[in-house]
Amino acid sequence: MFVNAGAQDYYLPPQSPLIDRGVVIAGINDDYLGSAPDIGALEFGMEAQKISTGVTGVVIEWHVGAFGRYQLQTGADPSQAAWKPVGAPVQAVTTVIQLSDPSPTDTQRFYRLQHLAP
Repeated sequence: MFVNAGAQDYYLPPQSPLIDRGVVIAGINDDYLGSAPDIGALEFGMEAQKISTGVTGVVIEWHVGAFGRYQLQTGADPSQAAWKPVGAPVQAVTTVIQLSDPSPTDTQRFYRLQHLAP
């Protein structure tokens, strides 16, 4: 049921029957991804919620599973095999993290967030 319990990675794999099968409990699991909370302590998935640009570069607010490790990556083509890391990996302590690319150089740039093993 978990990605790798032996390595203490208790996230749910994409095919888990526990995804979106929980019941909302106000103040406990009401900040979920998908159509309903997942059964278990950690929520499956991640999504960009807000993207902004300014003098500090590109800032992306991500909704993630709390306690996961993540790496922001960029590329010029979303189908490419090699994505370039932006900054250092971050450890989420809440379900929302804000990551930035201080110096985007491409006229067209794609971003993705990679969930790293614990």
